Amino acid sequence: MDLFDSISRRKACRKYITEALSEKQLAEIKTVLNAFKPLYQDAPLNYRFASETKGMFHVNAPHYLIIS
Repeated sequence: MDLFDSISRRKACRKYITEALSEKQLAEIKTVLNAFKPLYQDAPLNYRFASETKGMFHVNAPHYLIIS
């Protein structure tokens, strides 16, 4: 089997928890995100939590972390 055979046969299997996180857990995640130092000071990262998304890669989940 060569590399291209492996790539074409690859399957991703993920299990997501459908329960929403508590406010305490979300606050802990925000604290950790705020503690990250940007790799490039002139290219800051922004993040936000969302409860709905749409598009090609939509996954049913109670929370989404959007980083831009």
